[in-house]
Parts: sequence; C-alpha cells; structure tokens
Amino acid sequence: CIKVGLNSGPLTAGLIGSGSPRYSIFGDTVNTASRMASSSLPCTFMDPFIHMTEATQSRLEEAFQEDLHATMGLRVARRGGEMEIKGKGVMQTFCLSSGRGGENAAD
Repeated sequence: CIKVGLNSGPLTAGLIGSGSPRYSIFGDTVNTASRMASSSLPCTFMDPFIHMTEATQSRLEEAFQEDLHATMGLRVARRGGEMEIKGKGVMQTFCLSSGRGGENAAD
C-alpha cells in the first residue's frame, strides 16, 4: 500500500556528502508532508487518497479545482474535523480522493 501526504511552503535542498553525494530536501514543509503521509489512509490505483494540509488545499483549489474533477474525477474535501498531527498539534486537513465511497473516502 502507498500513503501520500502533501504540504506547500518553503524548503531547503542540496547535495549531501562528498564520496557518494545524495540530493536531499529539508525543512518544516517536508516534515509536515511526511506527517500527512503517515496519518493518511492507504492509496490504491482505483481509489486514490492523498492527505494534505490547508496550504496545499488552497493552492490546488485556486489553480486546478475544475480540472481535477472534470478530467480526473478527483475532489478535494475537508477530512473530518481537526486532527492531532504528531509534532504539529491540531490541524485542519484535507484529502484528494475519487469520492467513490469505499474504504478510502473522505470522512
């Protein structure tokens, strides 16, 4: 199963190491996206579910709301009430899902 989390905001990126350098990203934005993934429902090909912060939800709705639903059959919905997110406190979160019902539907 795959769990997906999204967040929008500033981050730092760069190459780490000298012998075998690796590209990595850092910052609170990355940590919050990781928390969204760990508190997400599993995502499947037939019933996608992506957990996201309010910052990402507002950016998606501004730019893509009609396209998401019309071309891909996806919708952004508030995920229940506020959620306790480890290390972040209480947050209002959202999900991008097919809205088909089933196990992965938004609350």
